[in-house]
Amino acid sequence: MTNEPTGILNPGTIDAIAVAEDGFVELHVEQTAEWDGSDQLLLLTQEKLYNYLAFVGDGELARAYPNAGRRWRVVLDLRAEPDQRTADLFRQAGDEFLRLGGTVVTRRMPADR
Repeated sequence: MTNEPTGILNPGTIDAIAVAEDGFVELHVEQTAEWDGSDQLLLLTQEKLYNYLAFVGDGELARAYPNAGRRWRVVLDLRAEPDQRTADLFRQAGDEFLRLGGTVVTRRMPADR
């Protein structure tokens, strides 16, 4: 077992992909650190979202889930409300995901998760 960071602390990975009951393919981004408003955490989160954009834009999602078509969304699994700069980043990323045919939703997760 490794001690590699997970979630937003590991921008190079897709945290989870699942097919929801409504048929949408969901790409999950998991909040694994407290929002502290730091430049470092904002940059890690920005890199994470950029990698998700590349995953979709480069066709990797379509290859992995060919029946998904345009039915996909990014799910931000959050334990707490983000600081203002991170919230702004989420809105900007949402616009980019929308251009690629997807959506972004936020789900509040229990703090003990």
